[in-house]
Parts: sequence; C-alpha cells; structure tokens
Amino acid sequence: IRLPEALAQLGFMVSEQFRPLAGAKAATALLQERIEDYYSELTITTDASRSWHSPLMGHGWILDYGRGTPPMINAFAATGKEILQGELNSIHYALLDASRYRDDLFAGSVRFRIRSDSLMAIDLLHNPQSHARAKSTEARTIVHKIHELLARSKVSYDWVKAHSGDPMNELADRLALVARRCSAANISPVERQRLLLQIADEGVDLGKVMPLRTGRFFQVQ
Repeated sequence: IRLPEALAQLGFMVSEQFRPLAGAKAATALLQERIEDYYSELTITTDASRSWHSPLMGHGWILDYGRGTPPMINAFAATGKEILQGELNSIHYALLDASRYRDDLFAGSVRFRIRSDSLMAIDLLHNPQSHARAKSTEARTIVHKIHELLARSKVSYDWVKAHSGDPMNELADRLALVARRCSAANISPVERQRLLLQIADEGVDLGKVMPLRTGRFFQVQ
C-alpha cells in the first residue's frame, strides 16, 4: 500500500497542499501502527536447570515475535528449592525481560504463547488448583505474578515434550544449563554474556539456520 492511500485510510486528508508537519505526524502514526501489528504476537519458550549439589537453578528463555525477526535469547541463575518453582520462575523472568524492550507489552495489544516442557507448570498456569503441589506457597506466588502481568492479554500456555527434538526447547535447555554452570563456577557477567553471544552466533535450526540475538544483561531487582 502506498503512503497516500494509507494516510487516507487513517482519516488524514491527502492533497498536493498536504502540509509537511502534518504529513510527518501522520506517517509516524502509520509507522507506529504497522510496528505494533508486526510485533503483535510473542512466543516465549523457557526451561529451568536444577543443580543436584546446591540450591542453584538456571533459567533460559527465548523471545520470538516471528515474521522472520531473529529471536532473542537470555539466561539467569538464582537459588531455588524445587524444579516446579524453577520452571515457573523461568516464565516469569522471561516476561520481565521482554517488558524491558516495550513499555506497553502488557497493555493488551500483544498475544502471548508460553511454551514449557514442565507439564505441571503449564497445568498450574491453566488452573492454579489443578494439582496438589499448588498448595506450595512459592508456586502460588509465582503463578499469581505471571497471571497479574498477563491479566489484560490473550495468552496460551503450551506444553512441549522435553528432549523430543523441538529446537526452541533444546535451546532453552542449553541456556538454562549455561546460566547455572556459569553461576556455580563464579564466571563473571561479562563472560556469561560472551557465552550467550557464541550461542547466538550459532543460530537455531528451524529447517534452516535462523540467526539469534542476545538480550541485555538480566538481573532480578
């Protein structure tokens, strides 16, 4: 569609005497509308990696708006008691990370697809009372935080079978493992980011190798 027709569809008068300032504002409004439409659906794939020797949990996630844009990867490690809380925290951290790049992320214009290989976490997000483990205060708290962030948005929670060849799930698993091992070995944040850059440079094979981006350094406040 040409700009004059697009502007006319938005209700702006287009003529030979169309004023430059008004035209610039109209073009900006049209561009913003197109950007919002382009980034209207966000798929988030997450995973957690637990240490059997210490209360340390690695978290990895991929933010993918699709439409050929390179997915963004990130990872973080923190103490954690159980893998269920770890899997839920991975989803929560991914949402917090995504919100750093778009102020209106949770305003309702973005549709979310949350993917995890934890069937229990997905069940709890669908129905917080669906499992006896929902009695866990930690699990209920994290589920509430996720639901609170997504209260105005359309969202689907999808289970992915672990280690079944799903490229994004395998990538999230790798990111979580890197985060946990870096934290356990006291590797600096700079070095951790360098490792994430290496993973991004390798890309992800989705039938063809798709490039990846790394997110800014993530830290829970």
